[in-house]
Amino acid sequence: MVRDLLLEADLTNKSVLVIGSEQSWVEAICIYLVAASVTTLEYGEIESQHPKIKTMTPAVFRSAYQDRTLGQFDMIVPFSPL
Repeated sequence: MVRDLLLEADLTNKSVLVIGSEQSWVEAICIYLVAASVTTLEYGEIESQHPKIKTMTPAVFRSAYQDRTLGQFDMIVPFSPL
């Protein structure tokens, strides 16, 4: 179901923000669907070895936003209760 919704969104060459994914399966789908980059925002620190996946805690995300170094996202995929 999530995969089908992401297919409809056309992630090709898009920058995607995933919120609340502790395990990187949503990110893997985004990469499979040719997203240019995927940033995961999660309370716990996550280590990713994939060159297109970046992970951030809320503190790091907030700091990057305040410093104007965060960049923009073409799509946000919430995967936890907001």
